[in-house]
Amino acid sequence: MEDFLIRCNYYYYYYYFYYYYFYYYYYYYYYYYYYYYYYYYYYYYYYYYYYYYYYYYYYYCYNNNNNNYYYYYYYYYYYYYYYYYYYYYYYYYYYYYYYYYYYYYYYYYYYYYYYYYYYYYYYCYYYYYYYFYYYYYNNYYYYYYYYYYYYY
Repeated sequence: MEDFLIRCNYYYYYYYFYYYYFYYYYYYYYYYYYYYYYYYYYYYYYYYYYYYYYYYYYYYCYNNNNNNYYYYYYYYYYYYYYYYYYYYYYYYYYYYYYYYYYYYYYYYYYYYYYYYYYYYYYYCYYYYYYYFYYYYYNNYYYYYYYYYYYYY
């Protein structure tokens, strides 16, 4: 019986292991989620910042032909940040989805083991009280089922 209870506690602690294991990946996922959005809006901001300056100098040079140099200068920077915007946007976009599915993989992996050990935990305690009942009311049945359990 003592060994049987140790087994029950084993399943019980195993359940808690997967419980915290899941939450570790849960917060790990959210860390990358906000990390991705931070860089996304960071480059989004710079993209529109240079987008604004691009049209500003376009208008300025259109009315003043002596400043074409500045127009092309900001034209270059506009596309430079345009390129970085899309590069970093898609980079963190896929980076985010990688951790997104990575998280959901562990999410379902965790729930599978969670219910598995949850089931065995209550299974053990069910049999524990079952044996206790027979032990209390009939010693013969207690030893019979105790023997049957270990040799099943």
